Amino acid sequence: MSGESGTSRNGEIHYYYVCLSKRRGKADCDCKAVKKQELEDYVIDATVSMLQRNSIITQIAETIVKVHEKIMRDNSGLQILIKKRDEAQRAADNIVKAIEQGIIMDFTKDRLAALQDELNRLDIEINKERRKPTPTSPWKTWKSICSPKSLKTRTISKHANCS
Repeated sequence: MSGESGTSRNGEIHYYYVCLSKRRGKADCDCKAVKKQELEDYVIDATVSMLQRNSIITQIAETIVKVHEKIMRDNSGLQILIKKRDEAQRAADNIVKAIEQGIIMDFTKDRLAALQDELNRLDIEINKERRKPTPTSPWKTWKSICSPKSLKTRTISKHANCS
């Protein structure tokens, strides 16, 4: 179905949904256009009705936790930062060894300072990544979904009934 609108003779705009196949003329379809408000009210009522069942809320919470755990496991961003930090640390160690052997040039000093700045920046980024939220239990997720604060921010909160 696709959203459409039309203007009546008196200038009122009417919104409705029509079958895409019928609209494109690709298939014979006996479906009539459905008023936008009626269909959207039906969808909201069906969704709210479904969300009033604890089993559905639990299922949603468990799915959220599983997705979050997968994201945390696959946290390649943190792994990349750690790898870059290790490479920068090895480069800095090599410059320190060169300095210890008496190989001192302006370039080595500048390079060591740049590597130290990079190490500091990478440490900050790694700490930010590690402070990201950790996986939570389905129960905490369920309570978060049904919290009064969460319900106030929803557009369909007047229909919601989590307990």
